[in-house]
Amino acid sequence: PTQIIGSMVKIMPDHRMALHLVIFFRGGETMLGRDENGGNSFAAPTARSHHTSGGVPNSGSVIQNQLLASLSSETRGLLEQHLHRVPLSPRQILTERNHDIAYAYFIESGAASLSVMAQGCGSVEIIGLGRRDFAGFPLVLGTRKSPHRVVVQVPGQALRIQADDLIELIDRNDELRKIMLQYIQTMMIQ
Repeated sequence: PTQIIGSMVKIMPDHRMALHLVIFFRGGETMLGRDENGGNSFAAPTARSHHTSGGVPNSGSVIQNQLLASLSSETRGLLEQHLHRVPLSPRQILTERNHDIAYAYFIESGAASLSVMAQGCGSVEIIGLGRRDFAGFPLVLGTRKSPHRVVVQVPGQALRIQADDLIELIDRNDELRKIMLQYIQTMMIQ
């Protein structure tokens, strides 16, 4: 059975509310569904890791993050040498606004929210992050400080990489750079 466990609404300029994100629980797994003109939900594709050494434990395990799953096995193998699977706990801060980013997180399960400071309103959540996302996108754009705060809302796990390693890999690998920049562009227009 599917159970909705949270949602995020977006206040439109004309003060209408539009459902932006639904967090639901199905079959023992937390997933995200986005309401984008018709209430479509998604489940990220998975890819099997074939890398036999490196940071990701349990080689041969399924990569659940959609960004990582979309990479060629060669590029994924380069990344896997630097990735470490870590638990995500509710209220855990993945990136803090105006602080140096130490790690990027490719979310595999659970959910996080990205928030900004709005004048007169305090902190405002602007987007939810799940299995198709990662936290730390200022690193892709060449900066180490984030204007956003990313906080875990639903427990899960992520593949974590040190900021320096991700920057180096993006600089060296055209496929990774292209995928990450496309992701940033998609996030900017949502």
